[in-house]
Amino acid sequence: MDEGSHQLGAERLTIGEMARHTRLTVKALRWYDEVGVLPPDHVDPASGYRYYRPEQVGQARLVGLLRELEMPLPLVAEFLAAPSGESLRAWWRGEHALFRRREDLLQYLLITLSEGDPTMFDVDTREAEAEKVATITGQVLQPDLPHFIPDAIGRLRRHIESQGATAKPFDLVLYHSAITPDVEGTAEVCVPFTGTVEPTDDVVVRLEPARTEAFARATKGQVMNLEFMHAFDAVASWLRERGKDMAGSPREVYFADWIAIDADTPAVDVAFPYVP
Repeated sequence: MDEGSHQLGAERLTIGEMARHTRLTVKALRWYDEVGVLPPDHVDPASGYRYYRPEQVGQARLVGLLRELEMPLPLVAEFLAAPSGESLRAWWRGEHALFRRREDLLQYLLITLSEGDPTMFDVDTREAEAEKVATITGQVLQPDLPHFIPDAIGRLRRHIESQGATAKPFDLVLYHSAITPDVEGTAEVCVPFTGTVEPTDDVVVRLEPARTEAFARATKGQVMNLEFMHAFDAVASWLRERGKDMAGSPREVYFADWIAIDADTPAVDVAFPYVP
């Protein structure tokens, strides 16, 4: 007798009956059990046959529908623990944001393949003075940056304030290595300050040296739609065309109140320190 046959009576469903009620395959039900998303109510210790409660039919149908939405299995398990319309809408808003980011990245790639005109960024230079900075460094994947950066800035500014020091009205994000969706890279978030700040387990206090920078300025909207990636290209090309060597990690300089400004307001400088 196979696993699809009914042995325990009407109070439980065999995996075969569960498959027929939910329009999921037996293979899928076994997989959802193995990954902990939809464990059966009972597994016969002798035969290994799986049995389900009738009320699990609705859960199994929900799992199938969520997977059609391509919700990752770990999130499906979390959702089943506390299902709600609001949590589903919140996840879907995140999916929409991710899709829009992919669309913006596609446009950037098409332009780099000469299928459009890149956004033009003027490159200027400046002298930046040495400054004390409080920093948090993380090994992050590219999709984690929109969360890592503001979280680190908030923690640093709160720590500086708690020490009685004064944070300067801009923040730095230094990229010490390449960061991709597949490989973690090193990002250092810095808040310059005046006064005295003590380090903690994860907050480093150091001196950011004086430097000559080439930079291009981007609006909030250009950052949000990834047009500012052309700013990185513009500054890198400016240095290359003039035979200039870099003298530090490329960085973003955030100098505006991100929440308060609109999309057309300048907000970020893409800056590369270089040897004059």
